[in-house]
Amino acid sequence: MAFAIGLALSESELGSRALSEILRVRDLFGLLFFVSAGMLLDLPFLVAHLNLVLLLVTLVVVGKALILTAVTRLFRYGASRPFVVALALFQTSELSLVLARLGLENAAIDGHLYSLVITTALITMLLTPFVAQAAVPFYRWARER
Repeated sequence: MAFAIGLALSESELGSRALSEILRVRDLFGLLFFVSAGMLLDLPFLVAHLNLVLLLVTLVVVGKALILTAVTRLFRYGASRPFVVALALFQTSELSLVLARLGLENAAIDGHLYSLVITTALITMLLTPFVAQAAVPFYRWARER
């Protein structure tokens, strides 16, 4: 229903005005998400367990890279495309924040594991824009060779 309303609105004179209003609300929710996610970060935990956090971030990045490379190869993409996809999508999902909280509330995980999951997720989210920007120059470099 909402999709049909969006299609109808896009053809009307009010479409661009509605889009500008929606974009402002989207930006506001994005801001609220990242501020609240940043408030979840436990800096003393990060400092105390820096080696473990860096190891887990590395395992997440390598693990997702292997999975994404396998999937892109399965769809017969060759050359450097699988690596570029892995670079652009290596972060953990925002869903991991929700699942970690549910696990903590239901006593499925303890506070230490919760902090570890949250810290790892937030670090990968923080690194994603920088790594994704490196994907395009890498792709150009790999294509030339």
